[in-house]
Amino acid sequence: MILYTPIPPELIWERQNQETATYQEVQYSGITLLVQQGDNGSGKIVRIISSNPYAYLIPELQPGREVPLLFPQ
Repeated sequence: MILYTPIPPELIWERQNQETATYQEVQYSGITLLVQQGDNGSGKIVRIISSNPYAYLIPELQPGREVPLLFPQ
């Protein structure tokens, strides 16, 4: 790969202490979500995994929102 840029290669390819995030697929209201686990029993939505186009219009399920990972039985 050739990159024509004035930026030094060390800055382009630098990997600074990138922690590997833990992702989990969860069912929330019947919709499968890819969630990044948080510290307090909740997780941040990373991606919606659904073939239903209306699932992407639900404001509570937009990427970046927090959802509980422990659901009441």
